[in-house]
Amino acid sequence: MRSPWVRRTAVPILAFALLAWVIHRHGGIELIKRIIDLVGWQWPLLLLPVVLIGLLTILAYRTALPGRGAAVPLWPLIQVERSGTALNTLLPFGNNSSHIVKIGLLRHWYSSEEIASAGVWCAVATGASNLYAAIGPLVCLAVGFGEPGVVLILAGISIVMSVPMIAALLLVGKGLSARMARLITLVPLGFLARRKERMLAWAERLDTHVASATGERRADFALLMLYRLLSQVVRVGEIWLVIEVLHLPGGLLAALLYHALNRAVLHLVIFVPGRIGVMEAISESVFEILGFSGEAGLQIALVLRLRFLMKLVIGYTAMASLPGIAEKYPAKDRDDAEAAPAPEPPSSEG
Repeated sequence: MRSPWVRRTAVPILAFALLAWVIHRHGGIELIKRIIDLVGWQWPLLLLPVVLIGLLTILAYRTALPGRGAAVPLWPLIQVERSGTALNTLLPFGNNSSHIVKIGLLRHWYSSEEIASAGVWCAVATGASNLYAAIGPLVCLAVGFGEPGVVLILAGISIVMSVPMIAALLLVGKGLSARMARLITLVPLGFLARRKERMLAWAERLDTHVASATGERRADFALLMLYRLLSQVVRVGEIWLVIEVLHLPGGLLAALLYHALNRAVLHLVIFVPGRIGVMEAISESVFEILGFSGEAGLQIALVLRLRFLMKLVIGYTAMASLPGIAEKYPAKDRDDAEAAPAPEPPSSEG
């Protein structure tokens, strides 16, 4: 039986090995030197989109919170969101870890189901906004840019990836969370049976908060989708800027295709931390199929790793402040208060 250490380290080791192999195929250190020479003094320009996307992500999450996040001070929210982003970036299935961090640290202002609802909103909006990524390949298909079969596949993947989250949003309004909780409580385990009523009550409250995206808070959800759209516009601009800095062919149309490819890998290869090695290998292969050089796709992927590294630095720096935030804003047990029945009025009888 394999040890837990082997299971935890096997995927990252294979990912870095794949990255090293892909770089070695195109000259190794010499390739890195060529990229550094081409970027030169322009590297601060490549960081500007990272900052803009980070701000839009924070605004999106704040919009998803009840009252558009007015109850929580901006600085603690930034630290919590950036910490969650670092976990999303590095860990496989990192979204789960980031939601745990948020539920643990935002309980001073919100109940756990309100925080979980904001996470569901953001996940649904991210998934549904994959429709935006399909626009690029469809435009390229219309103007005859790139190999039609591959371009059509990228468009199809973007559309298909958006369907589950759109369906989830519609189903949650019909009590999806409560239904799932009822199924979970059917598992013959003692601790689930003891917490059945509490779990069902929590799930029903979660459904109410999430379903407000299509009800009284639909304007907030529409604003969240707008922030997701703006983030993708900035992301396409970032890729286009990298293409121009590296003097690669294709311009904006190549950026639109690479954006769709990037989102497909990001959402489908969730078990590899940071999609390290996988993003570079797929970029190389797909660009060769599209009629460009494989090295062009690899160069774009490597320069975009600058964004990855910056997110890690900012995120893990923010994580260092979390103990102070937890001490200054201790969690409040709001869930029990909401789940408890209202006290009876005092009797008028003597």
